[in-house]
Amino acid sequence: MKETGLIRRIDNLGRVVLPIHFRKKANIFENDDVEITINENNQIIISKYNSLLGMSKMFDNITLTLYKQIKGTILITDENKILSSYGLKASIYSKEEILSQEFKKRINSNPSMLPNSKIISTLLEEATSFVYPIVGRNGKEIGAIVYIYEKDLLENVSQIISSYAIFISEMLKDL
Repeated sequence: MKETGLIRRIDNLGRVVLPIHFRKKANIFENDDVEITINENNQIIISKYNSLLGMSKMFDNITLTLYKQIKGTILITDENKILSSYGLKASIYSKEEILSQEFKKRINSNPSMLPNSKIISTLLEEATSFVYPIVGRNGKEIGAIVYIYEKDLLENVSQIISSYAIFISEMLKDL
């Protein structure tokens, strides 16, 4: 078997089984949505579908609105990168900045606080971050709203952030 290719037969319903080592490498798991496209060379491309990518204008509005309410720095991420940022340190956390491995693990957990953590691999954040996951249609965490702050986290602030994350999660159910 070649590392880059494999031959599979298509059944009478047009289905083909994707080998598990390909799915793991592409981070595709059972019940994940995939996007199927065809390129200019008529090659079929299957990739993990990211339902958050088409929502950047809405995310920019949400981060701005959150900043007006609670100050600090607000990020919205998918599983791999920052999709929107606004606030005091937004210039550090620019769109498309890749998330650190440490932070990627935190997305897949309950709401949590991260003191002095690496959100992006090039920077150790000296402030505390509150991370609230965004849940996709399949019930898996596919991103997060992150609030970076210097002082104590107030109860109403965590409720505001969680409300926006739940709002985004509910919107994704209708896509």
